Amino acid sequence: MKRDRSVESELAYETPPPALLTDASAGATDDDAPPDAVTHIGHDRARQLILEQSRRLLPPSEANALADHLVECDRCFRFAQDVADLERKRHSGELKR
Repeated sequence: MKRDRSVESELAYETPPPALLTDASAGATDDDAPPDAVTHIGHDRARQLILEQSRRLLPPSEANALADHLVECDRCFRFAQDVADLERKRHSGELKR
């Protein structure tokens, strides 16, 4: 089951320039992305980024690539939910570090 892509990701910490805010249906391709942009990631990289984002803010290109992957991949989405749940429990004192 795929989640609605219209939900905006809160993973990125800055807004992309207006030129990058174009709709995907407007003809944008991976070739249009800036050279340092991460466009597609696999399961291993997604899980690595999920764990990293609990320790630091991800750069916008990685955060957006992760968000895109989580929209498509239920397994990684559930992993992200589990990590977030553990982090909430740590911060509330339910779990010891």
